[in-house]
Amino acid sequence: MTDRDTALLQLRPQIPTIKDALATSPIEMFHHRSLRPVLKLQNDLLVQAFLRYTKKYKGVFQQSSRQQKQAYIERAVQKDLRFREWMMGLIVGQFSMEEWDFYSQHEAELRKRISRMLIQRLVDQLLDKSASKD
Repeated sequence: MTDRDTALLQLRPQIPTIKDALATSPIEMFHHRSLRPVLKLQNDLLVQAFLRYTKKYKGVFQQSSRQQKQAYIERAVQKDLRFREWMMGLIVGQFSMEEWDFYSQHEAELRKRISRMLIQRLVDQLLDKSASKD
């Protein structure tokens, strides 16, 4: 393991709810051991990157209803290739070399999982905070 890998792994938050015994496949184990901690570590950056995107490119997010905001988040992550790649870079850039190797072998499935997790995280972070305003 390189110094970079060791440093990256030490930065990650521990998620006590992870149950390795429940993971039935290597992809599920990667989901729990790598993806969840990386997304939690990068949470504030991911939220700020999304808010910057909403101001720079569309500007209507803050005035939208809760349902419109959720659709906006889903469209941004699923349809805007430039934005999606930017967000993927913020996540994948936190992988160790071993994780990168695994990700490269299972890229299609893991990109789908990352997209779903990112959408859910943005919805939870941005819509739950603004729920009292709607």
